[in-house]
Amino acid sequence: MYPRRLFLLLFTTFLASCATDQGGFTGSVAPPAGQAVIYVYRTDLYLSHDPSLAPDVRINNQNIGTLHRGGYFRVVMNSGPAVIALYARENNEDTFWRAMSTAVVNLKLAPNSTHFVEFTLNRNQFTFAAKPADVAQRALPQLRPLN
Repeated sequence: MYPRRLFLLLFTTFLASCATDQGGFTGSVAPPAGQAVIYVYRTDLYLSHDPSLAPDVRINNQNIGTLHRGGYFRVVMNSGPAVIALYARENNEDTFWRAMSTAVVNLKLAPNSTHFVEFTLNRNQFTFAAKPADVAQRALPQLRPLN
């Protein structure tokens, strides 16, 4: 009986250390003075790992990276307008992701502000929209940084 308890204790300790060492979101960090921060994150109900379902994120036409399932980007920007768009590479051409106008979010960045934009995909549809801080901060701890 003693070896079984020892095994359970070691196994539980191992699982706890894995859970705390994910390097994930620990809380939004204030932007540098006079700038703004945008978190673009992805929560999915759809479990596919198909790379064609991972759009590229561009902010003001600058490629930030590919938004994979369970990940997020933190981007520091100057104040002003920000156009966040999802793109896919199809036949060596850039196209809006899924050719939908809803794949674009427009923000007005104020100095010292933080913004959250969520992408969610399920079998039949996707959403891409700005989210309030309380909604985003419930989702982000389960996600990993992509940049």
